[in-house]
Amino acid sequence: MERLKMDFSDFIAKLPDDSVDALNQICIAYEGFHSSNVGENGANWKHYYKHEYQLFYRTAQRFIIHFDIVFIYEHEITDNEDVNIYFNSFRLMVSELYMEQTFDRKYITGKDSISLTKSEIAEIQTKIDELRKTLSAADYIEAKHKRRILMRLEKFQSEIHKAISDLDIFKAGWSEVNDMLEDTGKKAKPIVDRFKEIISIAKKKDPLLIENDEVPKQIEDKSGEGE
Repeated sequence: MERLKMDFSDFIAKLPDDSVDALNQICIAYEGFHSSNVGENGANWKHYYKHEYQLFYRTAQRFIIHFDIVFIYEHEITDNEDVNIYFNSFRLMVSELYMEQTFDRKYITGKDSISLTKSEIAEIQTKIDELRKTLSAADYIEAKHKRRILMRLEKFQSEIHKAISDLDIFKAGWSEVNDMLEDTGKKAKPIVDRFKEIISIAKKKDPLLIENDEVPKQIEDKSGEGE
């Protein structure tokens, strides 16, 4: 039987620095792993993946010590069932804290505030660098539009290195680029795709975004018109 795959080293490395954000991700990952184990092994789930269950428990413990609210669990953790009871006991508290923190970031600060992880910052930085290179060779884009796009990239660059980033900066840049490049056709697709990837990374950090949030119109290929 093929074992469930869970790379804890990679998982832990990608967890955000913020304890509430990290615990929320741990709870989500645990629930997915536990559900897969139950689906795979049925009533015998308690006897499988004992090492992985203990790793989930120890990973959660690393972040719980940073809570303003102390979570007290007095039972000894010895097997899978203990771990499952443990997660069931505090995941509601984590969920409430997470939504409260997200609400504060979004509404108390008066803007869509997000906190990017180191890996997300590195990923966005790579795409910004790619965009600069692509723009330098894009002779089909007017010089004035190039300058505006480069200015947007500078704003992105500045924003990703803040402890709390403003999501509106990314959304405004994405919308402006779409407007500027609307008439360039498929030639601009690599540039648009990189911007879409950046905004996707930023927007996934905000669970309170309205599902039908306005999306900038997509670029249509007009290169063949008027020939």
